[in-house]
Amino acid sequence: MAIPGKTCAACGATAHLQAEKCPKCGAGFSSVNPAGPAPHGTAQPGFQQPLPGQYPYPGAMQPHPAFWPAPKSNVTAGLLALFLGWTGAHAFYLGNLPMGFIILAINLLALPLLLLGIGFLILPVVGTFTFVQAILYFCSNEADFYHKYVVGKRWL
Repeated sequence: MAIPGKTCAACGATAHLQAEKCPKCGAGFSSVNPAGPAPHGTAQPGFQQPLPGQYPYPGAMQPHPAFWPAPKSNVTAGLLALFLGWTGAHAFYLGNLPMGFIILAINLLALPLLLLGIGFLILPVVGTFTFVQAILYFCSNEADFYHKYVVGKRWL
């Protein structure tokens, strides 16, 4: 059984009976475009293209909040760098997988080298690096932290 609705004269899309504009092309239901439907990717006259992050019309389908990325905390990243920095946990938390795997690999390779006496040279370097990262995470405000370390994936 078909659901009753309006059919757009410009593009042929179906909309709710209460809709004032076509959800597909944005044309008003009282106006007809004599040139026919607009080419794909162009808007009908009088329809303003949405800006990034906006939805094309008020009833548009919006993403469920469960799919929004969780905000990353500079305090959480700092604590992970301070206490679990040798595992790269802070890098994995921030989504910087290459940095996390490199830190983890260096430390896992340095552990057997402790028997040869070389590991004592490597572990303090990585420990100092993660300690500096923790201090940088703690000292940055939320906006700088987000742009530098979450979006920009910076190491220091």
